[in-house]
Amino acid sequence: MATELKGAKQLRGILRKFEPDLAKALTKEMTLALKPIVIKARGYVPSQSPLSGWQPRAFSEARFPFFYSSIMKRGISYRTTPTKPNPKGFIYAAAIFNASRSGAIYETAGRLGLDGMQKAPKDTPRTNKNYSHSNNPKAGKQFIDALEGVSKITQGSTKFTRPGSGSRGRYMKGRAIFRAWAEDNGKVNAAVMNAVQNAANEFRKKRGIL
Repeated sequence: MATELKGAKQLRGILRKFEPDLAKALTKEMTLALKPIVIKARGYVPSQSPLSGWQPRAFSEARFPFFYSSIMKRGISYRTTPTKPNPKGFIYAAAIFNASRSGAIYETAGRLGLDGMQKAPKDTPRTNKNYSHSNNPKAGKQFIDALEGVSKITQGSTKFTRPGSGSRGRYMKGRAIFRAWAEDNGKVNAAVMNAVQNAANEFRKKRGIL
């Protein structure tokens, strides 16, 4: 999840250059706002795999990342530095992210539907990721059902779910970070924005800028 705020990157650069104490105070405020979401999201990652087949094994050639609870929890973190521009040119003032592959799978499995991926038609290349290539046609649903039994996938934001807005809302769903973000009900978003705005106001005050 990310918090978008116009001019935040420029402000951070100005504060670091001219008012380093204000820059440090802003980082501290943003950290205090983001940490509770990270802690809550980590709590939605179970200590044991919901499926026996997802447990780590000593000998395996599987390319699917195994379930390592400690790695998945550590992978959920935050950053208070502005992000790089996304394809649409937006920069985010702060972000909460999931850095582990298994954590990303746990977070997002089921976004396209709780029934899992459709079984690949005969002769479909295994490189085609739009279908399931498992010998078990119900593997996808069984996998998602097991995850749903631990933590249900949740709509993290209503920004893209208005009538006629298309399917972008599915990218805002998850069962750890997005669930924690939804339950926060926008408080952390408001806290980050207020912290940036307060820093900007304090800078103007110190510099005598109206």
